Amino acid sequence: MMLTVWRCQACGTVRLCGRRLCPECSSGRWLEAALPSAGRVLAVTRVHIAPAEAPVVGPPFTLCLVKTDVGGVQFMAASEEELTIGDAVALSCDRQAAPYLVTRQPARP
Repeated sequence: MMLTVWRCQACGTVRLCGRRLCPECSSGRWLEAALPSAGRVLAVTRVHIAPAEAPVVGPPFTLCLVKTDVGGVQFMAASEEELTIGDAVALSCDRQAAPYLVTRQPARP
């Protein structure tokens, strides 16, 4: 499944969810664009006890705030990995598990 964002045609503002009017320039012209699949973790919390409808397979799991490398879109994501602030992550989408899942990217040499 392709991950998408909405980009204002007038000013280039990027939003995760579409809106009627751009909050930056009030334009109503939006284009759907591919969401960058790489980003960095800005904040994390480790969940040890979760409801049955948890976004990933059983606790413990990580909820994190991720900022994409391109466009600077910020969103919440889940991960089965233990992540830390500053980790480079790759984004995927699995509507069966959670809207956005992230995995740690290997460090570049």
